[in-house]
Amino acid sequence: MFDLDVKEILPNLFLGDLSTSQNLDFIKAKKIDLIINCSTDLPCTFRPDFLLQPLEYAPNNIRQWIEENSVKYIRFPINDSMNPEDINNFYYHSIQLIPLILQKYKNNSNILIHCKDTNQVSSSLMLLLIIVLLNLNIQNSIEYLLSKKSNVFFNGKHISFLDSIEKFYQLYTSQLTTSS
Repeated sequence: MFDLDVKEILPNLFLGDLSTSQNLDFIKAKKIDLIINCSTDLPCTFRPDFLLQPLEYAPNNIRQWIEENSVKYIRFPINDSMNPEDINNFYYHSIQLIPLILQKYKNNSNILIHCKDTNQVSSSLMLLLIIVLLNLNIQNSIEYLLSKKSNVFFNGKHISFLDSIEKFYQLYTSQLTTSS
C-alpha cells in the first residue's frame, strides 16, 4: 500500500524513517497521533507551526480543533554518533520518555518512532519498548526487532547505543525485582 521504509513492530507501534514521518497518506491511514522524532534537527512536518501566537492565545474552538486534529510530536534529541555524550544522553532521555510512550501506547495511541534512516536511534528506542512491553531480555528483543524490520542496526551488525540499552535494562530489571 505504501512504498515506505516502515514496519508495525507491535500493534499500533510503528518504526520508520524520515520519509515515513512526512507521508500524510500514511499518517492518516494508520491514524498516527503521536510521532517520536529521534533527532536534534529533522523537521516535525505536521506540527502546527503556522500559528502566529502560542496556542493558548487562540480562541477555544480553534485551539480544540487543532488539538483534536493535529499530530502530537515529541522530540528525542539524540545525535546518531558514537560520541560518549550522545550515548549517555540516550540513556537519560530514554528513562524519561519511555514511561510517557507507554502511557500513550496503553491508551491506544498510534505511534510512529522515526529518525533519519532507522539504523540506530529510533531502533534503539524501539528496542527499549520491546524489552518493557514484551518483557524480553536484550538479545531476544534484538532478535524480535530484526524479525520485524531487518534493516535496523545496519542489518543487525552494530548497535551504537548498546551501553545505554544495557544500563536501561539493568534499571528496568532491578525495578521489577524490587516491586515483586
